[in-house]
Amino acid sequence: MDRQRQILIVESDAGVVRRLCALLASLPARIIVSGTRADAVEAGLSQSFDLCFVAHGLADGNGLSLLREALWGRGAVVGVLLSRHADRKSTRLNSSHAN
Repeated sequence: MDRQRQILIVESDAGVVRRLCALLASLPARIIVSGTRADAVEAGLSQSFDLCFVAHGLADGNGLSLLREALWGRGAVVGVLLSRHADRKSTRLNSSHAN
């Protein structure tokens, strides 16, 4: 029997978590949410993940180092680093300068 796929979301913003969960809801996977780097490390010690969405700026650490050190080394297949650098305001500003 195949194990159920697992997706980890490491993000403290409840709105972002809700949107990601809504987008991923149709997938046949278990979604685990951690609000901090420490919680994600603990989750990563006890299980492996097939897909990880990790916020770059976490209150208790760096999301990129979390992917490198704690998750990829434990068997996560794909990691997506989330960043707020492309928010609506900066995207509008950048696209207006491109023309």
